[in-house]
Amino acid sequence: MIPEIATAVQTASTLISLTKEAKKIADSLKQAELKAMLADIISAAANVKLELADANEEIVRLKQRNAELEAFEDISKIIEITSGSTILKEDYRGIKAGTYLCPACYSAKKILVPVARDVSHAAKCPHCGSSAR
Repeated sequence: MIPEIATAVQTASTLISLTKEAKKIADSLKQAELKAMLADIISAAANVKLELADANEEIVRLKQRNAELEAFEDISKIIEITSGSTILKEDYRGIKAGTYLCPACYSAKKILVPVARDVSHAAKCPHCGSSAR
């Protein structure tokens, strides 16, 4: 009976050791899972940060475009349109008075594009490619 008790004690001791090892493994698996989840959260936060930066850039671009469009409305007072020609009557942002502008770009309210006219009074817009007179 004593050898059986010794075997039972040895078996119980082995069982306790195996249980402790199993708990360590389970704890390390939980740690690994938590680390993986944390890595996913950090990655998602980084993606959100990038998207916010992109959104901020877009906001800045749209604000600039809005300011350009508002300024464009004001310049209609200094534009003269005669027989198909669009001419700047006053100096504006580095463009001299008397400069011919692309009528297509002006009428589409895109931008003011100066066009250089040649001897035949023909010009091609560098922005939209249309012919200007």
